[in-house]
Amino acid sequence: MSLARITALVQEEHSKKQALKIIKFVGKDQQRFNDLLKICMGKDERLAQCASWPLSYCVEEHPEFVKGKLSKIISHLSKPVHHAVRRNFVRLLRFVEIPAMLETKVLEACFRIIHNTDELLANKVFAIYAILPICAKYPELFGELKASMDSQMPYQTAGFKAAARKVEREYRKSIRLR
Repeated sequence: MSLARITALVQEEHSKKQALKIIKFVGKDQQRFNDLLKICMGKDERLAQCASWPLSYCVEEHPEFVKGKLSKIISHLSKPVHHAVRRNFVRLLRFVEIPAMLETKVLEACFRIIHNTDELLANKVFAIYAILPICAKYPELFGELKASMDSQMPYQTAGFKAAARKVEREYRKSIRLR
């Protein structure tokens, strides 16, 4: 029943007001969240795009919702999906602790996004932020992330450069902590 209701809410309109309505409907209900995730991973690109925005905010409020689903979400990043779905899936990674066994998959997916010349800037920036906590655990990865960003710096916007500054600050912090 909740899948039909969530689908109807997603189809109603694509706006911040509607996203907030969906987030409120999901609330603390794991099954409703699961149904929203099912829509995001479904074949209907427009529905997936519209559902992914509130989904990432649901995870921001309730990171426990993705427990046991992270592997599927990370794998979905490699599929040919709408850029908004990819952006919101990468965005939600900022709000969850990535288990050690999935760190490599996250790194691969995010570096693929960062290096993709056709990828949108916001997706690249969210991928950078998703990688940062892993780099903090393994400071030797900062060099790879920094090199990836430096190679694109001349062609990027202020948003990308701001993310690069944050990476630099985190890198310096990690050096001081060693």
